[in-house]
Amino acid sequence: MKIVKDLFLAVLNATLILVAVCLILGLMVARTAERAADRFHDGIETIHPLQTQVSDATAALVGLREDINALRTRPGALSPEARASLEVRIDALSATMAQMETRFEELDEIPEQLASSAINTAADRIEGFVSSYRSCTPEG
Repeated sequence: MKIVKDLFLAVLNATLILVAVCLILGLMVARTAERAADRFHDGIETIHPLQTQVSDATAALVGLREDINALRTRPGALSPEARASLEVRIDALSATMAQMETRFEELDEIPEQLASSAINTAADRIEGFVSSYRSCTPEG
């Protein structure tokens, strides 16, 4: 009867240890997921300035279209000053569009970087946790 009791206690002890290990691993994964979500949120916040740039560029484009339509109705009305002003506005709009293109390329890479970072961090933490328990030896 003592053997059955000892066997039952050993199985219960092993089960409790496995439950504790699973809970710790789950907690580590939850923390990693939370950090990944925070990083993703930070990545999304970089979109807001880009939205402002798009709005400004759209407004500038509307203004240029109005000027071009006005020139179409009066073909000879373009003075050198007006031409210079239009060229400056077009150059500024081109620069803004180039900046936006660069930002869009950066944003295209962010989801891959965030996912890769989260996976690598989780794998490193789990590996460290498992390796720390691998070196444990029973007392005796």
